[in-house]
Amino acid sequence: QPIGVLCAIGTSVNVDMLCAAIRSRNVVQFYYSRDKAPGTRTVEPYMVAYNAKGRLALLAWYLGGASESKEGGQGWREYVLSGVTNVAILNQNFAGSRPDYNPTGGTQFRKVRCAI
Repeated sequence: QPIGVLCAIGTSVNVDMLCAAIRSRNVVQFYYSRDKAPGTRTVEPYMVAYNAKGRLALLAWYLGGASESKEGGQGWREYVLSGVTNVAILNQNFAGSRPDYNPTGGTQFRKVRCAI
Protein backbone atom coordinates (compact mmCIF):
# COMPACT_ATOMS: atom_id res chain seq x y z
CA GLN A 1 0.00 0.00 0.00
CA PRO A 2 1.68 3.26 -1.09
CA ILE A 3 1.89 6.01 1.52
CA GLY A 4 2.29 8.62 -1.21
CA VAL A 5 1.57 8.63 -4.91
CA LEU A 6 2.41 11.49 -7.24
CA CYS A 7 2.72 11.86 -10.99
CA ALA A 8 5.48 14.15 -12.21
CA ILE A 9 8.10 14.18 -14.95
CA GLY A 10 11.63 15.19 -13.96
CA THR A 11 10.50 17.86 -11.53
CA SER A 12 11.77 18.90 -8.12
CA VAL A 13 8.69 17.14 -6.71
CA ASN A 14 10.25 13.80 -7.70
CA VAL A 15 13.50 14.86 -6.02
CA ASP A 16 11.68 15.83 -2.82
CA MET A 17 9.72 12.55 -2.74
CA LEU A 18 12.78 10.43 -3.47
CA CYS A 19 14.84 12.26 -0.84
CA ALA A 20 12.05 11.73 1.71
CA ALA A 21 12.07 8.01 0.87
CA ILE A 22 15.87 7.90 1.16
CA ARG A 23 15.77 9.58 4.59
CA SER A 24 13.07 7.20 5.86
CA ARG A 25 14.58 4.18 4.03
CA ASN A 26 11.31 3.34 2.31
CA VAL A 27 11.16 1.18 -0.81
CA VAL A 28 9.98 3.12 -3.88
CA GLN A 29 8.05 2.10 -6.96
CA PHE A 30 7.93 4.13 -10.18
CA TYR A 31 7.50 3.93 -13.93
CA TYR A 32 10.74 4.30 -15.90
CA SER A 33 10.72 5.18 -19.60
CA ARG A 34 14.36 5.95 -20.51
CA ASP A 35 15.65 2.53 -21.52
CA LYS A 36 14.82 -0.42 -23.78
CA ALA A 37 12.49 -2.01 -21.22
CA PRO A 38 10.09 0.73 -20.07
CA GLY A 39 7.91 -0.27 -17.14
CA THR A 40 7.46 -0.29 -13.40
CA ARG A 41 10.50 -0.69 -11.13
CA THR A 42 10.66 -1.41 -7.40
CA VAL A 43 13.87 -0.19 -5.77
CA GLU A 44 15.64 0.77 -2.57
CA PRO A 45 16.62 4.42 -3.17
CA TYR A 46 20.11 5.39 -1.99
CA MET A 47 21.11 8.66 -3.65
CA VAL A 48 19.89 11.50 -5.85
CA ALA A 49 22.81 13.24 -7.58
CA TYR A 50 24.12 14.37 -10.95
CA ASN A 51 25.61 11.58 -13.06
CA ALA A 52 28.71 11.77 -15.28
CA LYS A 53 26.62 13.27 -18.11
CA GLY A 54 25.29 16.03 -15.84
CA ARG A 55 21.79 14.58 -15.56
CA LEU A 56 19.96 14.38 -12.25
CA ALA A 57 19.67 10.68 -11.44
CA LEU A 58 18.61 8.20 -8.78
CA LEU A 59 21.08 5.54 -7.65
CA ALA A 60 19.07 2.61 -6.33
CA TRP A 61 19.22 -1.09 -5.53
CA TYR A 62 16.88 -2.76 -8.01
CA LEU A 63 14.48 -5.24 -6.39
CA GLY A 64 12.12 -6.13 -9.22
CA GLY A 65 9.96 -5.09 -12.15
CA ALA A 66 10.90 -4.31 -15.73
CA SER A 67 14.61 -4.42 -16.57
CA GLU A 68 16.74 -4.08 -19.69
CA SER A 69 19.47 -6.06 -17.94
CA LYS A 70 19.81 -9.56 -19.37
CA GLU A 71 20.35 -10.95 -15.88
CA GLY A 72 17.36 -9.06 -14.46
CA GLY A 73 18.51 -9.79 -10.91
CA GLN A 74 18.88 -7.47 -7.98
CA GLY A 75 21.70 -4.96 -8.05
CA TRP A 76 22.73 -1.32 -8.49
CA ARG A 77 20.92 0.70 -11.17
CA GLU A 78 20.95 4.34 -12.21
CA TYR A 79 17.69 6.04 -13.26
CA VAL A 80 17.75 9.45 -14.95
CA LEU A 81 14.97 11.43 -13.24
CA SER A 82 13.53 12.81 -16.48
CA GLY A 83 12.39 9.23 -17.17
CA VAL A 84 10.86 8.63 -13.72
CA THR A 85 7.09 9.07 -13.28
CA ASN A 86 4.30 7.78 -11.03
CA VAL A 87 6.51 7.68 -7.94
CA ALA A 88 5.03 5.76 -4.99
CA ILE A 89 6.69 5.54 -1.58
CA LEU A 90 5.83 2.08 -0.27
CA ASN A 91 5.12 1.17 3.33
CA GLN A 92 8.15 -1.13 3.33
CA ASN A 93 11.51 -0.24 4.86
CA PHE A 94 15.01 -1.46 4.01
CA ALA A 95 18.23 -1.70 6.04
CA GLY A 96 20.29 0.75 3.99
CA SER A 97 23.40 -1.37 3.61
CA ARG A 98 24.30 -2.86 0.22
CA PRO A 99 27.72 -3.86 -1.13
CA ASP A 100 29.91 -1.28 -2.88
CA TYR A 101 27.79 1.75 -1.91
CA ASN A 102 29.67 5.07 -1.77
CA PRO A 103 27.61 7.83 -0.08
CA THR A 104 29.89 10.54 -1.52
CA GLY A 105 29.04 9.55 -5.09
CA GLY A 106 32.60 8.53 -5.91
CA THR A 107 33.62 9.19 -9.52
CA GLN A 108 30.17 8.40 -10.95
CA PHE A 109 28.07 11.03 -9.19
CA ARG A 110 28.54 14.63 -8.07
CA LYS A 111 26.49 17.41 -6.47
CA VAL A 112 24.68 14.91 -4.25
CA ARG A 113 21.18 16.18 -3.39
CA CYS A 114 20.50 13.50 -0.79
CA ALA A 115 21.95 10.13 0.18
CA ILE A 116 21.91 7.45 2.84
